[in-house]
Amino acid sequence: MNSVTAHDYAWIRTSPLFALMTEWGYSLTLVRGSTPREVLDAMGAEPCGTGRGGRADRREPGA
Repeated sequence: MNSVTAHDYAWIRTSPLFALMTEWGYSLTLVRGSTPREVLDAMGAEPCGTGRGGRADRREPGA
């Protein structure tokens, strides 16, 4: 298993995509010791859309 350091995530500070995502209200949280399913269950996440991404798959408020 490889150890991950802060240096591995240094790209976040200079990423135009990450800057745009945070401007739109997205965030990034790094979680250690849990599977993606465990994190989603802890958040109470529910399936929504197709999971393909993009604007066509996003539900608009009131839709």
